[in-house]
Amino acid sequence: LYRKFPIVFAVSPAIRDILLDNGVDADRIQVVTNGIPLPQNNLNDLRKDEIAANFGIDADDVCIVNAGRLTHQKSQSTIVDAARILRSQGKRYKFIIAGDGELRPALEQQIHDEMLQDQVHLIGFTDRITELLSLATAFVLPSRDEGMPISLLEAVACRVPVVATDVGAVKSLIKHNTSGLLVRPGRPAELATALEQVVEDLPRS
Repeated sequence: LYRKFPIVFAVSPAIRDILLDNGVDADRIQVVTNGIPLPQNNLNDLRKDEIAANFGIDADDVCIVNAGRLTHQKSQSTIVDAARILRSQGKRYKFIIAGDGELRPALEQQIHDEMLQDQVHLIGFTDRITELLSLATAFVLPSRDEGMPISLLEAVACRVPVVATDVGAVKSLIKHNTSGLLVRPGRPAELATALEQVVEDLPRS
């Protein structure tokens, strides 16, 4: 379908390469990277106890946040698997997954089967991502493929530590062991280890 368009905008060089591989002429592709408005409020000024109560968690919980469509591409099932691994190691982190999609019933069943209802919460769509990120110990993005995801830009803009998969244009924003941690997609054990490293590396108040 894209081959019929007079011009196609790609949100990252990685998406441009996919378009080229699928027969779109190079002279009809322009790269316009995603961007977001910067947060208007200092997250430290927000009443985190009130926000935490609104989301049904405690303000002092280790809170791992993900936001995105509930799809195979976004791979939230890997988060659930990582939560199970961390629980087996005595780590009872809270995972808040914002968003909706066709895989919600499957994720709900996975959470139920692993008895993780008290740790992994699907909260559906929310327009209060900045508030949610104010509670986040870390942001996790386990996608199988990406361009430049808006949710990742939002997490970085809010200065939240990031663990993401090394796919698409993610590594142009996140430098491994410098501005975040990158893991291979579909590897819940790697994801669990990276999340534990981020949590353990954070300064204690």
